[in-house]
Amino acid sequence: MMVLSVLLIAGIGITDHMTGYHLSVGLFYVAPVSLLSWYGSRRAGLFGAGASAMTWLLANSFAAPPEVLPMIIVWNTMIRFGFFAIIAFLLTTLHGSLLRQAELARLDPLTGLMNSRAFRELADLELMRARRSEYPLTLLYLDLDHFKKLNDRLGHVAGDAILVTFARALENGVRATDIVCRIGGDEFVVLLPNTSHEQGDRVALKIHELVSADEQLSRHEIAVSIGAVTVDEPPSTIDELVAVADERMYEAKRSGLGTGWKTLEDGWDHEGESGQMFGRVSIVSPPPELLE
Repeated sequence: MMVLSVLLIAGIGITDHMTGYHLSVGLFYVAPVSLLSWYGSRRAGLFGAGASAMTWLLANSFAAPPEVLPMIIVWNTMIRFGFFAIIAFLLTTLHGSLLRQAELARLDPLTGLMNSRAFRELADLELMRARRSEYPLTLLYLDLDHFKKLNDRLGHVAGDAILVTFARALENGVRATDIVCRIGGDEFVVLLPNTSHEQGDRVALKIHELVSADEQLSRHEIAVSIGAVTVDEPPSTIDELVAVADERMYEAKRSGLGTGWKTLEDGWDHEGESGQMFGRVSIVSPPPELLE
């Protein structure tokens, strides 16, 4: 983009010189300045503004009639540079704002994790990679036990703080390549690419350990139920995995067998193909005070 813009500035400068002093083509300098500002950076845009102004100065210094004072040409050059610099500033500001809005549209405003829309986009791409590379996928569906009662008792501000703290613990328990999402409320989803069911078990247990070790979460006796599913042959959409992991998570909540961990294995037939799916259920105790 830099090379293209410089060539454009040079071409416009040559045209500017050939057309003479009285016929202005200054508006065309806006094109390379805009390209550098939009696709480059503010520094690149200002470089384009300066290069365009200097090119105009060189093109018109030799073509100006004798009665035009050099100071007038210099002044006009400064005005043009200011005009181009304002364009560069406005375009880089607008572009940055649009990028931030696009990023915010993909994030949960409270926790900063991905929202459902961004999760499904990335997860569908990961399903395609898994089918092409033939590696397993594990999906964890997490829910904070009895969070609504805790939220009602302590207030929404305290509840939001708990969700943010849990989100940070969740991020610390997974890899940078894993896809972490807040589905809504106190429900979260983690997609673990190239992760077997044994590895998924270790990740889920690590999340439990991080939650238990966190001072704020342990003070409020926050527990988490996790439903997990691993597939060797990914389904056509991520919604199928989410639905099964969600069911496993509710099985964990219904069990109520105290703190522990158990593993289930069953078969799963999807799209007429025989593919094995390992479903695991995390069994946790809800905070005792919430059972009263």
